[in-house]
Amino acid sequence: MGIFSERNLYAGVNPHLNSFLQNPPDSWSSFHFLHIVHLFQAIDDLLPSNYYAMLETAIEFELMDDGEPSLMGIVIFEAGRGKLLRSAVTRIELLTPENKASGTHYKGYAQKRVETVQSGINLIEIDYLHETSPLDSSLPDYSKHEPGSNPFSIHLIMAYETNSLTYVSHVDCPLPTFNIPLLENEFCVLDLNNPYNYTCTISRHFRSICDYTQLPLAFDRYSPADQERIKARMAAIAAEANSPIPEEISSACATPSSYTLDVSVLSKDERHVVPARRCRGIHCSSH
Repeated sequence: MGIFSERNLYAGVNPHLNSFLQNPPDSWSSFHFLHIVHLFQAIDDLLPSNYYAMLETAIEFELMDDGEPSLMGIVIFEAGRGKLLRSAVTRIELLTPENKASGTHYKGYAQKRVETVQSGINLIEIDYLHETSPLDSSLPDYSKHEPGSNPFSIHLIMAYETNSLTYVSHVDCPLPTFNIPLLENEFCVLDLNNPYNYTCTISRHFRSICDYTQLPLAFDRYSPADQERIKARMAAIAAEANSPIPEEISSACATPSSYTLDVSVLSKDERHVVPARRCRGIHCSSH
């Protein structure tokens, strides 16, 4: 008998859902379509009155004309006179497997991301795809279990600057809260956990995927440390539900009651955010 929930029982990215979406028979695009809309709604509500957010074709699809359904990105504009959109300020992209380093759209995406920043638009890339190599080759590769690597990240590239800023998160760790840069010294603050959790739970299909008695698909794609975090969380969920702990995870959590299942009431000590890491700027060359 499985264990299911109406809410995300992990702090941050749910590995059961996340792994399912990166492996057949499912598709990442189903999550992307929903999540980019929820991100847009969250960001648009946060913006000062002289800015607007709009959904526009994602960078990787701007170069394509093959009839493939276009995914969307978010562009923040400064408002002009009469509330008309005047100029693009910041672009937010939710990365797909196709525009990561080994993807079919990588070269086109790499070219457009450079052009975006060089045109004076800040770029934020949200990356939940732990099974593929990072776009920034200066970052340790989690998909290869390199030391110091992280499965989830937010990459911020400021317009005209040579350095970038990366916020990272582990399994069962809250996603970062970070500043979205606007013009000059203006910014708004986004807690990424809110739109992520909403996307996870708004869909009955997504909720049905998350059987907390079963290990995530492609479990070996997680690092050994994250595998133990997942098993510990699953043991805690089983204990809370008064359900037998599956044998393959029973040794992972000696004191499952130490894990709270309600992310909203995590203590401040548990809701830590990994500090941002400065990285090498992006370059025009592709590989």
